[in-house]
Formats: sequence, structure tokens, C-alpha cells
Amino acid sequence: MNKMKKITSLSIILIAIIFASCKKYPEGPSISFRSKAERLSNTWHVKQYFENGVDKTNDFNNICQNYTLTINKNETYTLAYKALGLINYSEAGTWSFNSDKTGITLKNNANNQTSNWTILKLLETELWGKYTDSNKTVEVHLVP
Repeated sequence: MNKMKKITSLSIILIAIIFASCKKYPEGPSISFRSKAERLSNTWHVKQYFENGVDKTNDFNNICQNYTLTINKNETYTLAYKALGLINYSEAGTWSFNSDKTGITLKNNANNQTSNWTILKLLETELWGKYTDSNKTVEVHLVP
């Protein structure tokens, strides 16, 4: 009986180590039964916006009103917002994961410009991304 407890304990420890090593993104999740593409595919809105670690969510929302990023499983995306409440902006393009799926590249169809995001957190209900724009590091927390 003692030997059986040791085997069970060892099995639990090994499973815990395996699951802990599955964590791809710094903020989680540790494990998911949905694919990364399924979790990424959603219509997202900005919950928080940081520039160089400073919360600038209010400024962002004033400049980019009704910001909506829709990411589709067929590797296309659309982005739309109303700049300063005056000018409607929209773009469409394609997206792809990088080789180890720790980031995505958004490629605008109109001008072929790309934006490379590092994924910090990828859940069905949260997407945290980070990218560099000019002299600033931007971190965005998105929700459906």
C-alpha cells in the first residue's frame, strides 16, 4: 500500500510539472482546451491601454472612440474606430502567429504595413498584447 501511495504522489508531481511547463504566455493561461487561434478569434475592445507602463486608457478612448478589433479564424482581421470623434478609420488585413505562437503579426492590406504584437495573455475573455511604436512601448488589454 505504501508503494502505491508513492507512485500516486510521484504521478501527481510529474503531471503538475508538465502542466506548469505548458504555460506559453507570461500572464496565462497555464492550459486551455481551446486552440490559440480559437481563443484569439473574437471581436475585441480596449479595457486598458498603457504607454511605457503609464495607464493612458482615458486618453486612448478619447482619441480612438469605439475601437473594435475583430480577429477571424481564417487569419483576417478588421480594425475600426472614430478618431477624435470626427473621422471614421478602418483597416482590414491578415494576421499570423510567429513561429512559436508567442506573438502575432497584423498586416494591413491597404499599405502592407505590419504590426508585431507579443502576446502576454490569451483567454477567451482576455487578450493582452504588447508592441513597440516609435519611441514607446504599448501594452493593450482587450476584452470581447
